[in-house]
Amino acid sequence: MWEELTKAALEILTALSKSLEATTGIESDSIFWIKLATVVLGLCAASFSTFYWGRKILRDKIQQVLVDPEAFWRKPPTKAVAKQYLARQAHSLPIITIANYKGGVGKSMIAANLAAYFDIVGLRVLLIDYDYQGSLTDIVPYADPEKMTFSAHEILKGDKSDRHVTEPHRLGKSYQRTAIHPAEATLSRIDSHLIYQWLTGGRTDDIRFNTQAYLASAAVRAKYDIVIIDTPPRICAATANALCAATHVLVPTILDTVSSRAVLRSVQMFIDFREKLGLSFKMLGIVPSRVTNSRTYSNRESKALEYLNEELASRFGKIPNPITGAREPVIALAGLPICNRVALLHIDGDDPGIFKETGGDPVIRAMFARLGNHVLEQIGLIRKPATEVVPDADIRTTPTVINFGVRAGASAG
Repeated sequence: MWEELTKAALEILTALSKSLEATTGIESDSIFWIKLATVVLGLCAASFSTFYWGRKILRDKIQQVLVDPEAFWRKPPTKAVAKQYLARQAHSLPIITIANYKGGVGKSMIAANLAAYFDIVGLRVLLIDYDYQGSLTDIVPYADPEKMTFSAHEILKGDKSDRHVTEPHRLGKSYQRTAIHPAEATLSRIDSHLIYQWLTGGRTDDIRFNTQAYLASAAVRAKYDIVIIDTPPRICAATANALCAATHVLVPTILDTVSSRAVLRSVQMFIDFREKLGLSFKMLGIVPSRVTNSRTYSNRESKALEYLNEELASRFGKIPNPITGAREPVIALAGLPICNRVALLHIDGDDPGIFKETGGDPVIRAMFARLGNHVLEQIGLIRKPATEVVPDADIRTTPTVINFGVRAGASAG
């Protein structure tokens, strides 16, 4: 645009100088210096204008990140990025993102114990801790905590070091099939730095898809059967990455009035994010977390669950998946609660309920067996249980069979 304006200005100046020379008799040398001075002044004005508007655009972008981060993160990707996303997603591992924009609902606890259960039944599990508080990293008993290999923030940055790509931390002797990319103290700073680079043009790639690119690598797909990503309670580069990589999203919530309203807002934002970016992840449902009793709901919890079911049905009962077109209602998994005694184990500094080398808590094991079987059934890794999940939160379980044949081809990379 500025080249065209400068060219037009020069043409006008040339015409004016010729007219001035013809009518006033001013020497051509003087006309030259007048033209040169005018051009220099014009270029200075153009440079100042470009600098001013460039800074204004940058200020507007920064303001959007701070004032309306949801709108910033859900801006549509380019056609090339969208095409690449669909190509990767067609051959993706099952990737479960555990998310809720409200904190303290048990995301990390559920991620850790689901991973333990999946390991017990024979699946190779990769955990990624994108929560800046590092709760999942603190919960799981991973080996050599002082020896960092490939932490979560390196995935977020889009690092592609082949030397580290298959070197997450193992979870010790009891869980040989499970590994974690832990959170570090620098994760929040890395997130902010990525945003700055993206805003200022320091990065031309779409940083929201860095995690999907990493998990689509042949090295990762050959070593793992399933991935679980823990997220922070807000929208940011880490959460956007987790949603863009996900094949499924699981949303824990506490059954009270405040948490129920918060989880509805979270689900709405996840659905909007999926729609705007053209993502294909499926909503696995809302998991009642930190309930009082493992078998029955309290009066308060029952009322919150009733409210939640009504609102989910009215708001999200007929929303089609933007890629598959299938109508996938978001439901509360009323028969699969996780009781508060698991959270209490964590507060007391104990290992997660199912992470026990000698038995562990049978009630907690049963809860996560039921939830784990339901999740594996929904993503196609096990056959349907012989009995359906009962709505009264009974902890009975039925034997299930892992269908490894489903993943045989994909796991080979």
